[in-house]
Amino acid sequence: MGKEESEPFEVSNLLAAFAHPYVERQLLILGEPGAGKTTALLTLAEALLAQTAGTEQFPYIFELSAWDGEQDILPWLTAQLKFDYGIDERVSHGWITGHQLIPLLDGLDELNMSVLSKCVEKINAFASLPDQQVVVCCRTEEYAEGRSKLKALKGALRLKPLSDGQIEQYLREIGRRDIWRALKTQPELVALLSQSEDSEEEGQKAFLRVPLFLQMLVAVYERDRPITDKKALFEVYIERQLGEDGRLQARQGRGEEGEGWAYKRQENEPSAAETKRYLSWLARKLQENDSTNNFLIEQMQPSWLETTAHKWQYRLIVGLISGLIVSLTVGLIYGLK
Repeated sequence: MGKEESEPFEVSNLLAAFAHPYVERQLLILGEPGAGKTTALLTLAEALLAQTAGTEQFPYIFELSAWDGEQDILPWLTAQLKFDYGIDERVSHGWITGHQLIPLLDGLDELNMSVLSKCVEKINAFASLPDQQVVVCCRTEEYAEGRSKLKALKGALRLKPLSDGQIEQYLREIGRRDIWRALKTQPELVALLSQSEDSEEEGQKAFLRVPLFLQMLVAVYERDRPITDKKALFEVYIERQLGEDGRLQARQGRGEEGEGWAYKRQENEPSAAETKRYLSWLARKLQENDSTNNFLIEQMQPSWLETTAHKWQYRLIVGLISGLIVSLTVGLIYGLK
């Protein structure tokens, strides 16, 4: 994409890539699921904050999963800032067009394919504005499948799978040399690292070379319970996280009992089975309603109700509230006369 196709360059970090003369502060970050795209974006945001300290510039991360499917990017950005913080849209418009606010756009792949293509076209138009800075994150596969490409962006980089050296260094730094030895000696784990690191075919990828899955392995690894595939890793991880020991450990890691939790006491929390059932229901509803991966409670609609009893309860509650509002309004009007 852009000039770097004919004159490739090497960079040691994201900030250098973003500021490279060929990129001109317009960058696309691609990667597989779990490769660390959002982490990379956060790292870039932190670096930009440090770099722009004492100036009027600052980065801000926007979630493209909230894009409405039609709006131009600039007014959508200002509307998001108004929704999040109540900032006057004329003020935020001046920030963006004046190059004070650097938009970092995450989650392009969370849009369905038809909406994704429209969003790409809108981003191209936005990036074509004079001296506009922007960063976009997207999964490699979803971007490749899209009809439209981010041709207006001048640079792109792809997050590659972890090498043996990177994995060994990470496990050594966190004191888990035992896992590194297992990855090189246990047949089940050796098989998960034996495929080509640069393979582009899903069936040949070594998923433990993806940072997310390697971290999951670190959280659940037990010598006597081998992990044979991705499904087994997920099952053990979910069992560990939703189990009593995992939840207790999470609470202890957050400090004071009850702080920041929906349930003040662990015994009041839904069971692991209930949690799985609720999450399965939510995932099914999001899929049925063609919603994004990011769930916002204000997006729930009455159509999500499944039983006749629940639908009647909803209508009754709405009717009572509407009647109360009308009664209060009429009473207030006549009371003032």
